[in-house]
Amino acid sequence: MADKTTSKTENDSFTLENIFGIGGHYKTTISDSGNKVEGLGRTSEQSQKVASEKWDRVQEHKTKK
Repeated sequence: MADKTTSKTENDSFTLENIFGIGGHYKTTISDSGNKVEGLGRTSEQSQKVASEKWDRVQEHKTKK
């Protein structure tokens, strides 16, 4: 049976970023019982893309073992 995979995207702004109006960034986390990757981006779409690419590399590495 395959592990359950979860994905979470959230705005990960710091207080100083909000005070000075320089925006923030988004963080997407993808995980299962044995692996976890995070992707950061200026938009939720960018962070999801980065996390997805990292996740694909982890999965490729697992299948090569």
